[in-house]
Amino acid sequence: MSVGSTACRRAKATLPADTPLSGSHLPALDSAYAIDGAAVADVVIAGMTKDCFMKSMVPVGGVTIGAFALDFGKPVHDQLDEMEKFTGFATHDSLAFEKYDAMETRLQNLVLTTRALSRATSAADGTFTLKFAPVDSVLVVGFADREDEMYYFAHTYIRGRADTSFVLDMSSGGCAQ
Repeated sequence: MSVGSTACRRAKATLPADTPLSGSHLPALDSAYAIDGAAVADVVIAGMTKDCFMKSMVPVGGVTIGAFALDFGKPVHDQLDEMEKFTGFATHDSLAFEKYDAMETRLQNLVLTTRALSRATSAADGTFTLKFAPVDSVLVVGFADREDEMYYFAHTYIRGRADTSFVLDMSSGGCAQ
């Protein structure tokens, strides 16, 4: 869909008249843009990182969080997919730990360097806030370095069109078991 006379403005910048006003480029537009004079409001996501301790969910501070639109976050999504398909531990591969360590390091680097909608670090009480221009779907990834857990990361997909809240379960459902 494109609208011939609609312009997005930030300072004196405008988009070409044939630019679609929906789709994969939308995450690049932030709340400082106006469409036909109306401000585009940011979506505010209130999150909490939690983990399982003695069958109870407890907050986790110090988790690095990245929120990605699915188009720009494709490298992060692809890395998570590769890690989920990893069979080295099941096949008793003698290099499984080294291979998975390398995959986790790559995931962390991608979370830190891939174009993100928003980034945050969870506070001591596990809370964090993400703020970004509306998008359809958002990949949220969190990781932290823990002495007692080698691979400490979690991810989820959320809707990105309206303010909401969610819990990023760092135990991957461990309390439900």
